[in-house]
Amino acid sequence: MEKFREKNENLRHLHAQLNETVAERTEELRAAEAAHTRDKKRLEGPSFLTLLAAYREFYDLRFEAETLDGIPMWQMPYKLRNYALAQSHGISTPNIHQVWGDPEDIDLSSIPAQRIVLKSDGGHSGHGVFVLERSPSGWTTLDGLLRFEGQKPAPEILERFAEWHGPYFAEEFLESTTGALVPEDIKVYTMYGEPQQILLMQADEQGSMSRKEFTRRYLGPQGDDLGKVAEMGTHNPDISAPENLEEISETARHLSRAAGMPFVRVDLYQTPRGLVLGELTPTPGGRQRYRREHDEKMGRAWIRAEVRLQQDLAAGRPLGSLYGRKKYTWWYDGVLTSQNGTSPDTWERTHRPCNTWCY
Repeated sequence: MEKFREKNENLRHLHAQLNETVAERTEELRAAEAAHTRDKKRLEGPSFLTLLAAYREFYDLRFEAETLDGIPMWQMPYKLRNYALAQSHGISTPNIHQVWGDPEDIDLSSIPAQRIVLKSDGGHSGHGVFVLERSPSGWTTLDGLLRFEGQKPAPEILERFAEWHGPYFAEEFLESTTGALVPEDIKVYTMYGEPQQILLMQADEQGSMSRKEFTRRYLGPQGDDLGKVAEMGTHNPDISAPENLEEISETARHLSRAAGMPFVRVDLYQTPRGLVLGELTPTPGGRQRYRREHDEKMGRAWIRAEVRLQQDLAAGRPLGSLYGRKKYTWWYDGVLTSQNGTSPDTWERTHRPCNTWCY
């Protein structure tokens, strides 16, 4: 009898485990079906995610091209080039301490600043970017995770830089207006002159440059809170909205029209000396998944932007980015990059008054 009860108890236990496994699998299948339904509905209308995926494919074809001349998007992954473009339209950029053509040439000994940002011209999404603080015997990253002696970058930095095309440069460390260790990112998703959303990203208290550690808040172009509109990232409704939203939107509007692309993300920083360009980003990284209705809204805005751009081109707008009439610094004189063995110094720079096509 005791053996029978023990056997029966084992059977009940196995039955319970089976039921639990079936329930978990059923929930997984329901979730997969729901995701499939969402993706199917997403394809029924314009989709920012779908358009961005195609944009990324087009963007990556630059690695196979013999030349990058004449195609606006393929000229975007050059930070110093984008700084020059912004300066030509009267938009502030970080001050550059020094530029090097090869990572092995980097020497920080002549830089007087206590904090700098060391970058490769082709890095993006925080890769190939190092925020450094001077120490008594060398330098350390702001988060303290990497330290090196002397004025030559650590091997870890040189290895990372080898993955991205040059030149390589040390620029001004931008101070925050809120007292934060690292200034908030202000990323404006802009469709050829029309901002669609403003992403605010805030670093943790340690100043980590890892985007996974940043919290996020999404605003509409007029400052309306969009709530948890994105499926990715950690939502933080407590990030303060900038007081100069009108200036932010106008800066993004102007630069996106000057860039000559249907979509570009204009990344800005709020600093004590005013608004400063971070970079122009044609293909934002990460999953970039939003609520279906928001994804469709941004997809429609993208298509309308493409129509406006094509109309301008038909009316005589020159193809590509348009430089303004303001003075700017060009850092590529005599400096080759490793991508396609080319340099922005060989590209044509078209200059036009801002009131022609970039108003």
